[in-house]
Amino acid sequence: MSAPSGPKSRSAAARRLRLAFALPLGAVLVFGSVAAEAQDYSRGYGGGGGKDYKWRGGRGHGGGGGGAAIAGGLIGLGAGLAIGAATAERRRVREETVIEEYEVRPARRPVKARRAPVEVVEEQPYYEPSRPKRWKPRRPDVEAYEEAPPPRRRPAQPQKPKVAKAAPAKPRDRLEPQAAPVAAPAMAAPINPPPPAAPFAQQPPQPALVASGGPDEVPGEVLIEVGSNLTDAQVDDLAARQRLERLESHKLELTGTTVFRWRIPDGRSVDQVVDALRADPLVRSAQPNHIFELSDARPSELAASQYAVAKMRVDEAQASATGKGVRIAVIDSAVDPTHPALKGAVVESFDPIGGEVAPHPHGTAVAALAAGRGELASPAPDAEIFAVRAFAPERKSKLGAQGTTMLILRGLDWASSRGVRVVNMSFAGPKDSKISEAIAAGAAKGTIYVAAAGNAGPSSPPLFPAADRNVIAVTATDAEDRILPVANRGDHLSVAAPGVDVLVASPGGGFGFMSGTSMASAEVAGVIATMAEADPGLPAWRARAALTGSARDLGAPGPDAEFGAGAVDAVGALEALGVVRQPPVAGVESPERTASTRSASAGQPSLSDSDVPPDAGAR
Repeated sequence: MSAPSGPKSRSAAARRLRLAFALPLGAVLVFGSVAAEAQDYSRGYGGGGGKDYKWRGGRGHGGGGGGAAIAGGLIGLGAGLAIGAATAERRRVREETVIEEYEVRPARRPVKARRAPVEVVEEQPYYEPSRPKRWKPRRPDVEAYEEAPPPRRRPAQPQKPKVAKAAPAKPRDRLEPQAAPVAAPAMAAPINPPPPAAPFAQQPPQPALVASGGPDEVPGEVLIEVGSNLTDAQVDDLAARQRLERLESHKLELTGTTVFRWRIPDGRSVDQVVDALRADPLVRSAQPNHIFELSDARPSELAASQYAVAKMRVDEAQASATGKGVRIAVIDSAVDPTHPALKGAVVESFDPIGGEVAPHPHGTAVAALAAGRGELASPAPDAEIFAVRAFAPERKSKLGAQGTTMLILRGLDWASSRGVRVVNMSFAGPKDSKISEAIAAGAAKGTIYVAAAGNAGPSSPPLFPAADRNVIAVTATDAEDRILPVANRGDHLSVAAPGVDVLVASPGGGFGFMSGTSMASAEVAGVIATMAEADPGLPAWRARAALTGSARDLGAPGPDAEFGAGAVDAVGALEALGVVRQPPVAGVESPERTASTRSASAGQPSLSDSDVPPDAGAR
């Protein structure tokens, strides 16, 4: 076994060396001291002489010298041992420090991870992305007119929308609506310049419609309703106190009240003025002058022709009823009464807007879908149209048209005064309390109201007047019974009808295609006109029950928020009223009915007055 090595073995060896050095040195010193003491002692005894005191003194002297030598030797030995011990201690401390440093466990070397085998993949070459090539017109194979590419222009900077301010009534400020062109199919006659339209009922001059400052109201205008017992002086005093300017007033026969339209001249907000008016004890109600939009959508290039006739079984239903003698009010834009599809159908017109009148595509299409005749099939070709021009375009270049609460109220009141049975409202907008009151009053008198669900999309809240409890709400489907994508949804929907790419009449004698819930609403209004012919005393709740009970179910089983009760069935609706279908008889133009309109057959669905309570119109 080999001798131990390291710091501890080296320290022990050093101590042994120091002892080996110090002990001989000490021994030499002690030996020298003892020898010197002995020599001095011998000198003292022999050199004393004859007297005793000298001898004693010499001995003492010699003894003192030996003692000093011994003391010096011991001191030297002690000093050497002390120095050696101190040196050894200092080295020991240093060696222990070194030992502690050596005894610290060194860190383990990291274990190298084994590399996985790398699969060599061939690298694809890198190509710099090339700039997109500019479009170059391709030369046709045959000779044709080549149009030069348009010059490059800087994109127009967006401009802030300008809001028109309400101005005093002037003839040049009134709207001049112009019919937008509608594409006609190849089989249809070309659209010629419209002939002079039939004169509308002359009305007092009305202020022009202004652009809306908000999403659904005319800026700077309010409507108030006062009792019939209020004098003109009290109304003028009310206007002065509220700092308002009177624009127009109209007494509504439906509600027995007078509605005023006032302008806010000092820039206050509509909400602020409405709140102040509602706090006035002379004012029965106050609200903004809301704006409503016609519910049409853009037509597509590909469309089927009159598929709605077969979908609703119109031809079969007309064997029993054609709407003869039933009055239908169409509250819409201007109608072209000279169109071949409406020739003889428009009995009377009312224009609360005033000013220059030009037939509009929407109003002409809606009226013809409800009671068109000739080449354009409709559910009620023998019904009578009462046209109300309550909507007009804000600008000549805009296809749509807008109407306000005041204009619609006047149209509803006029229709009631003419004794109409069915009112079609192919427009949508916000909830309006005054319009709801007028509809409720008309429904109590036996008028049936139909409205378009709206084209604001599935996420839109219910729009009015379709969502009103006294209105039959209609949505639109296509030739494959699919819902119109932009149609509104909701539990207030009653039925669905064709409203996607349907053939319609356009101003000037032509035809085109249009889409929207407006088209579907007009068709259902025509179906209700045939039901009113079959049952002259038909109430609104019973008409709704017959339509929903006979509808062809679509979508999820039962009524749903997309299709309502389902697709309207003109034949089924008549059968639900107890009308027995008669086969067509040669030479007989008017439909025949049995002595009793109630069917006695148990296998035929019928609806008696006791089937639904009188308040069934509530949803």
